[in-house]
Amino acid sequence: MEVKENLNKLIAAIKNSKEYQEYCTVKGEVEKDPEKKRRLNRYRTKIYDIQNESSPGDLYRRMDEIEAETEKFREDPVIDRFLESELALCRVVQEINWTLIEELNFDIEFVRDR
Repeated sequence: MEVKENLNKLIAAIKNSKEYQEYCTVKGEVEKDPEKKRRLNRYRTKIYDIQNESSPGDLYRRMDEIEAETEKFREDPVIDRFLESELALCRVVQEINWTLIEELNFDIEFVRDR
């Protein structure tokens, strides 16, 4: 029960953070424009697929393509702000995850040894 209570406190702290507040604000702006949201989700899906692809195959070509697309895509200030705020929030969550893993001496050598 104590872990669950503290988890709820952590969630509340994250929701009160400037990173989360900025993310929610700009997410609301994106959601006002369905076409912008559709393009953004398509772009994010491409990035996600590249990051999670198991075979390197044509990874370099795909990265070159996405870099060229990114420059043009991020000219839109709302999209740029959304991607920046999403990254900031992801870094908060990553820091929490890594801190937990390290402090609990969780064995993740199998990931580092790849």
